[in-house]
Amino acid sequence: MSSIISIPTGGRSTTAATVVIEGVGLHSGVRSTVRLQPGSDGLRVFDADAFIPLREVAVARTPRCTRLELPSGRRVDMVEHLFAALRIAGITDVDMTFLGDEVPVLDGSSSVWLQAFARAGKRLIGGPIDCLLVVRPVSLAVGSSRFSATPGQFFLDCMIDFPNAHIGRQRVSVDETGLASLASARTFVLDHEIAMLKANNLALGGSLDNAVVIGETGPLNPEGFRVDQECARHKALDFVGDLMVLGLPVIGRFEVFAPGHSANNAFVEEMTTSGALRRVSIAEAGPVSLAA
Repeated sequence: MSSIISIPTGGRSTTAATVVIEGVGLHSGVRSTVRLQPGSDGLRVFDADAFIPLREVAVARTPRCTRLELPSGRRVDMVEHLFAALRIAGITDVDMTFLGDEVPVLDGSSSVWLQAFARAGKRLIGGPIDCLLVVRPVSLAVGSSRFSATPGQFFLDCMIDFPNAHIGRQRVSVDETGLASLASARTFVLDHEIAMLKANNLALGGSLDNAVVIGETGPLNPEGFRVDQECARHKALDFVGDLMVLGLPVIGRFEVFAPGHSANNAFVEEMTTSGALRRVSIAEAGPVSLAA
């Protein structure tokens, strides 16, 4: 028995110009800069004196962000919104330099990155397209978080359940064509968590400009929620970004409940170590046959 899927990409591409973004880090409160230069060797990160493939960079399990641990010992936090933007924009090749220990939070979503990519433009670079395909079912439970992946076209079903009445149980489902609908969803926090976070040197750069703060009466942000099901959409956006730590788009059907960065990264590791993923390289977008 076999199944046919189509690799969902418009071809290998990079930015047509260098993208430079500066801003404050959500957790550190320190300003930093990210420089993205056109590339042709996949997604790479500058460390010490050279660019290294993202897939060779270690990822630490942290509850409030995704952290890269570079070979030199440097750490870079909050990469998930940038990585999600790369996935949504279909940018497969770019050289990333992090000038600081945390990626700027910007408005708390991936929107600013996508706007910057649009200004810079995209350039097709040709050559084989690489993806990671889910080739057999895999699942994982981490605390209250649950994950499963099965072979097929990209599809993500994400559910969350919070005791706050203004969040509650939310569910969002997107396929490849719907990924962009996640981009503007902002990170969120319950107002009673803020003191605890700051006491642990987290959210030091947080504000109503870069996060949705939700209290007993609803969002404290004057504009309220930006989009329908914004909290679930942001959790789905984070998951998309966390998949990209592997350096390639991961194609499969995903069902996730109560995702979080530490659990997301554990699931990515489980998919990798269990042999559930297969790297494929094809000349152009098209069908691929998988043994079921």
